[in-house]
Amino acid sequence: MIDKTILIISPEAWGVNFVSKHHYANYLAKDNTVYFLNPVESSIINPLGNVNLKVEHIKENLVQLNYQNLLPRLNDFPKFIQSQIYKKQAQQIQNSLGIKQFDIVWSFDPNRFWNLDNFKSDKKIYHTVDVHSTKYEHDICNSADLVIIVSNYLKNKINTKTKIIQLNHGVNISNKQSKSNYSINGIHPIKIGFMGNMASNNIDFELLIELAKTTSSTADIIIIGPTKPNNLGNTYSPEINKKIKELQECNNVYFYGEIESKNLNSILSKFDIHLILYKKFEKNIAPHKLSNYLQTGSVVLSSFIYDIDTYPKESIITVNNNTNIPNKLIKIIENLDYWNDIKLREIRKKYAIKNLYSKKLEEINNHLYKTI
Repeated sequence: MIDKTILIISPEAWGVNFVSKHHYANYLAKDNTVYFLNPVESSIINPLGNVNLKVEHIKENLVQLNYQNLLPRLNDFPKFIQSQIYKKQAQQIQNSLGIKQFDIVWSFDPNRFWNLDNFKSDKKIYHTVDVHSTKYEHDICNSADLVIIVSNYLKNKINTKTKIIQLNHGVNISNKQSKSNYSINGIHPIKIGFMGNMASNNIDFELLIELAKTTSSTADIIIIGPTKPNNLGNTYSPEINKKIKELQECNNVYFYGEIESKNLNSILSKFDIHLILYKKFEKNIAPHKLSNYLQTGSVVLSSFIYDIDTYPKESIITVNNNTNIPNKLIKIIENLDYWNDIKLREIRKKYAIKNLYSKKLEEINNHLYKTI
């Protein structure tokens, strides 16, 4: 994609913490003009009013947009009212930008602007990375020219005649990656990394605490991710705060907080073992962090992953039941030389290279413009 004007509709705001839609926006901005539409900022009670669009330049060719809904709790209204208001808001956003027609409208959000025809554009993409319970995902799929899913698990969840392609999450390896030399805390030679948005109630905190205690004499656990409101989540339940405090009290656990995307690879490369710990795979069917982990070459221990067969053999160790993870971790530590030998590390890194965001964009472009 070159010299396109692209609108990305994201359910997560722009900020320090990057997931797939932020990476796609960042890469697209190298050769295109990208507008990143954040989740709604506020609401008024005036269906005849204005979205009051705010434009903020992030960097060259990349702009974030904030706006207000013309009605509060818009998605609670009947469908015909939502339809009219979303259409009006889309037209106001596009008119405020002075853009008669986008080349591409690319939505990651099934909960708003679920009729992509509300925007004037040449091509429309719906890109889903999760299982959704929203009422109108069917509508957004049918209004798109291309539907992208990150897991084959989603194929049975989407009913549409629109073309569907499955693409794993991309890998961010950029020439502009920071060379920051992070020092890793702890006294043990083995470093175990866990990365995630700590506001998620799908993280298996009980298991993470158990692993910290199990490895207290052999390894340090480094946790990367925000522990306070951030661009990926604003609500931390009392129960989650309690679990975070328990982890902080473990003598081999160290919190590094949120880290900018450009600095992530520098610190992840220092870990011997990476962890993915979720209670229900349906809520994180294709963990974005897995791509980041594999590019380091180090072994990954994970709770159940639906599409595990699409990854190289022995690149990831998975379990069907989280109760098996503590014993698996002990065995990995005991045989770390095997799991992190040169051949396995190279297999993981080669997989990552094949899944760079730049290559994902080439594939999407080919499908969107029907060259394959």
